Amino acid sequence: MIVFFYTMIVFVCALFISAVSFSAFVVTRQKMLALATAAFFFYFFDVSLVFRTAYVHPHSSADASLYSITSPVESVLLGAGVFGCLWAMQCRFLERSMLPAKIAVALFILGSAFAYVGINTPRDREFVFFTMRSLTMLAMVAFDAWVFLRTSDPMERKRQLTHMPLVLYMFVGALGTIIWNLYFLYLRPALEVTGPPPFMPERSFVENALVLGIGFWFLRVAVRRLQLFYESAPAGPTPAREKFLENEVHLFATRFSLSERESQILTEIMRGKSYTAIASQLYISPSTVKVHVHNILQKTSHKDRHSLVRDFWHGV
Repeated sequence: MIVFFYTMIVFVCALFISAVSFSAFVVTRQKMLALATAAFFFYFFDVSLVFRTAYVHPHSSADASLYSITSPVESVLLGAGVFGCLWAMQCRFLERSMLPAKIAVALFILGSAFAYVGINTPRDREFVFFTMRSLTMLAMVAFDAWVFLRTSDPMERKRQLTHMPLVLYMFVGALGTIIWNLYFLYLRPALEVTGPPPFMPERSFVENALVLGIGFWFLRVAVRRLQLFYESAPAGPTPAREKFLENEVHLFATRFSLSERESQILTEIMRGKSYTAIASQLYISPSTVKVHVHNILQKTSHKDRHSLVRDFWHGV
């Protein structure tokens, strides 16, 4: 009964993260949030596969189904959806092409298919089949570390370091999932613990914690986007929100060598103010504001104000 309610909580968390990410996507139109929406929507259905045995094979014996893999095709496709979206999010954040994400998904599908078809021993088959998920996650960590070590721009390295806690969490979580699988499939029987294993790789609490932990990280990002794009907050800008914007503008300005005045104007642009409002606040003419904006666009290689705002928040 406890495991049932635990699984329902995982369901709710996955759907909640997906829903908030979708709300932020509707407001901001950032593809990163669309990918987060899809990733955790896929994960909701992926977790639901643990219930399928009760409905599809309700009378299967425990011994016959101990090392069986429930819904292998659906498991591979949903896993590819989850980890493919996570890989795509990473590539967008690191400003790399989607080729590594496509290769990772292809290897995940091929590796999972080989494990299911090519390995005859049921226990080994289940271990390799579900460990492909952890290996895909570890590949993400390795790719992130490789990009970071090859980056020479100090500001870009600083931007990447803001997500290093998430990368370390992914590393620990992926290793923890592999250890979970090793214990319940190999170590526990070797210790001659009586009775069937209570939990198998299909119901891994460590994997749940890993994926939902990533989800709550992006939930925090989605909430920030909603707060920054909220147009009628009765209390006005909060100190925390203003501090966040100030820090991000400073990083952006340093990266593109913007002047102090250009940084001030950039800050007001990110607050959604018009040229006239910016000119009034800074005691300069609207034409001077336009000149500064033109210089900002040239330095940052943007064609218009809309693309500047979009890429600024994409890089946060």
